[in-house]
Amino acid sequence: MEKLLALAAHLETTDKWYNQQMFETCAMGHYFLEMGNYSGQYLLAISSMTPAGEPRKLAMEVFGISEQEYIELFGGEGCGGAYNDPKEAAAYIRAFVAHKTALPLAA
Repeated sequence: MEKLLALAAHLETTDKWYNQQMFETCAMGHYFLEMGNYSGQYLLAISSMTPAGEPRKLAMEVFGISEQEYIELFGGEGCGGAYNDPKEAAAYIRAFVAHKTALPLAA
């Protein structure tokens, strides 16, 4: 979850926003193109997209998330539909991490 929180922190301060038509997903594009050393892997995954979804597999591996979580965060309506606002995407990612890491309530 550390990488998702790092992405949220980045989105809160960025002045860029990747268009979903240009990249499979805007928030994920930020992570792979601007943070860490994944830009080559990400661009290769995008250029060789298959029905299995190469960018999807890369994101699931890097972020340690399931396919359903990938769809929630980075699918067509990802980050709660935060299409044009990186700060909204950051808030959604933070809420996702908080929910995922919350301890179950004692019975």
